[in-house]
Amino acid sequence: MDFYDHMDGIWKRNLEWRHFGDAYQHLRTSNTIVQINKHTSRKDGRQFLTWSFGLDLSQESTKFGYVMKLEPQVMHATVRRGDGGALQQLIRIV
Repeated sequence: MDFYDHMDGIWKRNLEWRHFGDAYQHLRTSNTIVQINKHTSRKDGRQFLTWSFGLDLSQESTKFGYVMKLEPQVMHATVRRGDGGALQQLIRIV
């Protein structure tokens, strides 16, 4: 399944808002509608997700949040087993 197709749509979420900083203090919790729309660049075919937030399903109440672009990367890591055994090569797609 394509991640962009899966995320495209309207979601109802309970969001917890926090203040970033030393205490990471809780500000509030909200019952929020999240609208995610998939967009494909005409120029190079890259895909983006546009996030908007609101309190109900009407288009007038939703406010633009941000645009997300995901770029899969292949990460390589070399790990030594805890018992001192041979090295193992790990590959993870993020």
